[in-house]
Amino acid sequence: METTYQDNPAVQLVNEADKRNYLFEEARYLVQQNQKCDYPILMLLYHHRALTADQIFSMSDTYSNSNSLRNRLNTLHKRKVLNSNARHGLGRLPINFYSLSSLGLRIITEDILQVEEYEPELDEDKYHYTLEDLKIRGHYPHHYSLQSWLAGIHSHLEGQQFLHCEWRRFPLMNDNDEVRYRPDWLIFNQNEKAKRLMEDSSFDNPLYIPYLARGKVFEDLSMEPLMSVECDRGSMTRSDLMEKWKMVKEYSDIPVESIVMFYPNGSNSTSRHSNIRETMFRAFNEDMGEGRLMLFEGDEVSTAECVKKYLRNNKDLLAEEEMTNFESLRKLVGNQNADYIKGNYILSQEDFSWEKELNIPFEADRTILKEGEVNEIQFVYFCYPGWVNPIAKARSLKKWLKEGNLSLFDKASVVLLYPNKECIQSDVHLKDNELFYVAFDEIQTQSKWGKAFQRISKDRRVRWEEVAL
Repeated sequence: METTYQDNPAVQLVNEADKRNYLFEEARYLVQQNQKCDYPILMLLYHHRALTADQIFSMSDTYSNSNSLRNRLNTLHKRKVLNSNARHGLGRLPINFYSLSSLGLRIITEDILQVEEYEPELDEDKYHYTLEDLKIRGHYPHHYSLQSWLAGIHSHLEGQQFLHCEWRRFPLMNDNDEVRYRPDWLIFNQNEKAKRLMEDSSFDNPLYIPYLARGKVFEDLSMEPLMSVECDRGSMTRSDLMEKWKMVKEYSDIPVESIVMFYPNGSNSTSRHSNIRETMFRAFNEDMGEGRLMLFEGDEVSTAECVKKYLRNNKDLLAEEEMTNFESLRKLVGNQNADYIKGNYILSQEDFSWEKELNIPFEADRTILKEGEVNEIQFVYFCYPGWVNPIAKARSLKKWLKEGNLSLFDKASVVLLYPNKECIQSDVHLKDNELFYVAFDEIQTQSKWGKAFQRISKDRRVRWEEVAL
């Protein structure tokens, strides 16, 4: 049979190349006509690899209507700019993920980042991530939970320009140039140079350029990790968790200022949270007590709220809380004396160090003296749901007291002070029956110090009992 012109393999290749170029130019024109809205969508998927429509809507600043966004995503998918992939097992119905297609990535490299397309056999340096880099590789349940959590705090990241990325885009090197600790996500301290770059163009995010080429593009740019994010799916044993924390401790200096771990598959009352916290206490008790590391742990809601306050308040979690006001607490403590006939309650001076005076393990946030027939000292720690540090300090102090290390007073109590009772009930609690819990809004209502709660655990049942301090 005679070979026709159309059957010639070389001609077929040319036709395929023409077809790809036509599709690209058509897709490019489509996106350029709506670049104010489409470019941010493409860059979200470039940064987060794969997202649902709801996650894109939460992270997008350009769409105020979710239906409009969904319609646009469908259009971009039909024009081959995006891929769409339905995943089962994440809910009652399949959940649809969007990711970049080869056309979408080409628009990013040529029109947005304006860098050379990477060819492994031709190029030594890689100035953009490839489709291979952006694959999820079957870990969709974990990826979905992580991205949903990030979507929940997105406004606090972008609004204040806390740059963030997955660990592969900023590997945490130790002194031997080894990567020992691999968190799910990293959030960075604010950086003036990066902030100035992104004021000119939000697409000049240094983290959009791969790690090895980043130094050539952005010279003298130093980025300091603020927080690592860990999404726990419940699959790690306590030994696995301890091994993870051991890797963090292997660095000469802990590579992050804070760690947040959330467990999305259960409320804060589940035992999984207790197990996670026990490993944190074992690994980081001294680091937390001395302020070298902030730890947050809980369900996705409590940890997200904690992190949002932490970022909003410039790393001072309780900056907005009235309970930290020294004069407010002194007034409430003073008012208690009207009902305490046989002695006095005194709030110790703010700048006095009981850690030095009594050689206690960690300084308390406030210290109250109760003088009378029984001399008592009350060590008070400010708490918030999801924040592990004050619990670690309180447990260490309680253990130290039980060992008989304080004989100057007849009685010593350890008090956890929360903004309100809802905060107390929503936090993770371990088997610490001897700690006292105080809701600041309730003692404000009573206009005096004294009302507290104890968590009584017996026969696998828990009840809250009101007591007087």
